[in-house]
Amino acid sequence: MCRCTDTILLDSLCGICIETLIIKPIYMGVIMLIKSLEKMEEIVKNDKSLSWRGWDVVHRIPNPTAWSKPDGAFVKGRWYIQKIFAVTTEGWEIPNKLVR
Repeated sequence: MCRCTDTILLDSLCGICIETLIIKPIYMGVIMLIKSLEKMEEIVKNDKSLSWRGWDVVHRIPNPTAWSKPDGAFVKGRWYIQKIFAVTTEGWEIPNKLVR
């Protein structure tokens, strides 16, 4: 838990610590930089579409036509659209819609 007093307000993201994330706009929405392993573990734990692959976070959405997509993945007998959020020296950059 962060003890800083700098927080931000963004839609339903009320009171998230600035030390934990940085927000930057992109054409598809807002990307958040999660700097804390503890915060990222909490995000992955609370979203069934997220999982860990080593230090990287994987987001999978079931899609029967994913076999024809460049980001398609066949996992345990089902096709998914898959996006991998690789950890960097700064943390993880993930869309704000995945932060709950």
